[in-house]
Amino acid sequence: MKYLKYSKGFLLLCVLALCACSGGRHWKVRIEMPRAISFELERFQELIVTDFFIKTERKDMDLNKEMVEYLSFEFGQNISAPVSTKEITVTNEDVFKDESFWRDLPTDLDEAIILTGSVEYKSEIRKALVDEEKRQFEDPFPRQSGLEERKFYTLFFDLYMIDAKTGKILYTRNFKQTKHYSNPNQTAYFAFFDLITIVKDKLFQAFLGEELLQERYLLSK
Repeated sequence: MKYLKYSKGFLLLCVLALCACSGGRHWKVRIEMPRAISFELERFQELIVTDFFIKTERKDMDLNKEMVEYLSFEFGQNISAPVSTKEITVTNEDVFKDESFWRDLPTDLDEAIILTGSVEYKSEIRKALVDEEKRQFEDPFPRQSGLEERKFYTLFFDLYMIDAKTGKILYTRNFKQTKHYSNPNQTAYFAFFDLITIVKDKLFQAFLGEELLQERYLLSK
């Protein structure tokens, strides 16, 4: 699959280069370029998504439940190996480095990888100075320029990919994604899916080598 992606990008570049030689102009084109895979997730027979350590519980949503359901569904739709979930109790962050804890978890397959980690989800309201031009773009009925409230949401996610056979950490990555909304009543539930989607896209780029759309100029004499 990876070979085909690179071949596709190379052939497209060749075709566009030949077209550029036919005149004395330049073209601005968009090309899908494959990313290098930083972790070979597809070599495992099963992906197990476990419960996460939630640093601060929220009253307005079950953060662990949403993380498990979202990631297990998205990976299940995009990798060839089966994806399952497992309920465990994670009481602190030290457990991620406890090899015996993960090694003793029962699994159906020998080559399984565990996806787990710690999560924190924060929200706050900040004052922001909005100029008149920007306000007219955001609001068809602008008021006077000045300070306005913005609702900020931040998702912290420390990811661990653990070998189920040995209990060793094979891959780790820290995420901090922030997004603000002009609506001060924006719900945490809605903003969470905006943020976790960004995290998912970055993970898929690292694990699956998803193609990146880039702009290039082709010149001819």
